[in-house]
Amino acid sequence: MASTGRNIAEGSNGIPKWTANFPHLGFEPRPVEKYVSTEEFEKERGVFRHSWLHVGRVEEISKPGDYLVKDIAICKTSILVVRGKDGELRAFHNVCRHRGNKLVWDSCGSQLRYPCKFHGWTYNTDGQLVGVPEEDMFFDFDRSSHGLVPVAVDNWEGFIFINLSPRE
Repeated sequence: MASTGRNIAEGSNGIPKWTANFPHLGFEPRPVEKYVSTEEFEKERGVFRHSWLHVGRVEEISKPGDYLVKDIAICKTSILVVRGKDGELRAFHNVCRHRGNKLVWDSCGSQLRYPCKFHGWTYNTDGQLVGVPEEDMFFDFDRSSHGLVPVAVDNWEGFIFINLSPRE
């Protein structure tokens, strides 16, 4: 048997044995377009929006008001995970509902209220809008419809996971 410099056992015809077992796959190099295509990447990005993603450990946010922020580049989003006053874990898109600015800029910390640096809209650990400067300037304004957008959150064995799929 002639040596090809590879560490794969070859059959008598010079074709690696594992390849010979699957002739329907062909013997030519595989096209790479699918692996470098922007379109394919955008399709695959969607997988992460529907998967449970690990974002931290419960020890990182053990007391009411503790929070962590995870920027998830593959999903083009930032997530705020907080421990509520009632001890419950909650997660929200880290975006002020007024002008779409990032709400919390530090990667972790502890506070019971989250004011936006742009216009001062303030949210609590439940994601409720609790403060709006010059609220009387907004006509027919309903605070309850402007809270932070929730994200599914759960923990397993102390690991915190979020899922970006819309809640039903």
